[in-house]
Amino acid sequence: MHRHSQRALVLLCAAFLLAAAACGLGNNKGRLRAGYDADLLVVAGDPVADISALSRPVAVFAAGRRAV
Repeated sequence: MHRHSQRALVLLCAAFLLAAAACGLGNNKGRLRAGYDADLLVVAGDPVADISALSRPVAVFAAGRRAV
C-alpha cells in the first residue's frame, strides 16, 4: 500500500471512530468487530483511492439489516 493510501485509510477509520465516540456510541459503533452493531455504508469504488466514492452509496446497512 502506498503512503498516500495508508494515510487516507487512517483518516477514514479515524473519522468513523471519532464520530461514534463523539456521539457517545463508541462502545458499539464505529468499528467492524464482533459485538459491535453492523452499520455499513457500501459504496461504488474505493474510498481510500477516491474519497468521492463516499458520495456514491450502493447500500446502507443499519444493525445488520439493509436500510437503503
